[in-house]
Amino acid sequence: MKWAHQILAAFAVLLAAGNAGALEIKDVQKDLTRVQADQTLTKDYKFRVLSDLSVRRTWMVGDKTRVSLDFSTTTGKLVYVLVEYKKGVSPEKAEKDAARILGSASDISWNKLTKKKAEKYDVKNARAAKSNGFYLFQEMKGKKCVRLSLTAEKPETNRRTLQDASTTDQVTALGSTMGGSQAKSILQDEERRQRTPNGVTGEKKKKPAKPAVDDEPEVEKDTTPATDPEPAADDEDYEDADDATDEGAAAGFNIMDWLEEHNIDNTMLMYAGGGLLGLIVLWSIIGCARRARAKKRIHERAEALKKAAEEIAAEEEENS
Repeated sequence: MKWAHQILAAFAVLLAAGNAGALEIKDVQKDLTRVQADQTLTKDYKFRVLSDLSVRRTWMVGDKTRVSLDFSTTTGKLVYVLVEYKKGVSPEKAEKDAARILGSASDISWNKLTKKKAEKYDVKNARAAKSNGFYLFQEMKGKKCVRLSLTAEKPETNRRTLQDASTTDQVTALGSTMGGSQAKSILQDEERRQRTPNGVTGEKKKKPAKPAVDDEPEVEKDTTPATDPEPAADDEDYEDADDATDEGAAAGFNIMDWLEEHNIDNTMLMYAGGGLLGLIVLWSIIGCARRARAKKRIHERAEALKKAAEEIAAEEEENS
């Protein structure tokens, strides 16, 4: 059993090493491209091909934060970032995350959206800003931010609600087909990209440009009291079963969390452990059998030598 403990311990170390590179907010930069994401970010994401044929990749950053990145499949550029805080964070924490992504050295000027504009952008109890060419929204629940979104172009709708692209061709009135085959091709390409291990780019990371003077966002100045009302309940608020590791990976590696993330349940673990233990027992039995056979052969040879010596002694005694 000593060997079994050593093997299991080594297995845990290997798992920990594989988890060491978990995604962090600081890994996301506004000028990140899809190819750079292939080469430099972790592969533990889930992906979707969206109705506008962009690609969305989603990572868990601990068990309290989810990060989604939308990439254009034509230009490869990052067009949308969504950071969802399961328990909510302070507006200052959300602003700090936004500044990390944008490379903004100065404070971002936030203003409360009017009800009319909030409905247009399909956000709830939101504050808005514009910085480094991106449009920013903080969705609040009470005094905490539950969603931070950054859009590269002036939004007309909320990209968070985009549906998946159909992989079935649709026949138009002119008799031509569109959409499905292209979405299927993108889906296959994205599967290939996820399976490809990270490479070394050799490219030097570009330094973020100095922030330009931002235009005032098209929002009205907040004249309401500091206490924000509670927004209506949102059925999509962070109820996914994918949430798996501690926030920012600061709590360290947890083997049970890793197993859950990779869909390894207790039954599979028991089968794997049973198989490993069975191999150990089998090698032990084979080793014991070999040692027993060797011991038997040595004993038989010793007996044969002893018998031969006795025979020789008897013959010499008769001759004398």
